[in-house]
Amino acid sequence: MTQQRPAGEALRTLRVIAGLTLDRAAEIADTAPAYLSKVENGRLVPTVGYVANVTSAIAEHMKETGALTNKVAV
Repeated sequence: MTQQRPAGEALRTLRVIAGLTLDRAAEIADTAPAYLSKVENGRLVPTVGYVANVTSAIAEHMKETGALTNKVAV
């Protein structure tokens, strides 16, 4: 395991909260599903830019689809 595994775990958590499959998340983030999978599983250390790109794409998807609406506790 690398010290960067938390970044991959955070991306996976965000993806799951958004209700996205790995393939769909990779598609909206314009990245390869295999690469995203390796990042999520801690086999590759992502750059800060990569994490920002994937996070931004998932956040935009959540904003556009209202995916976050039912996920926030009141």
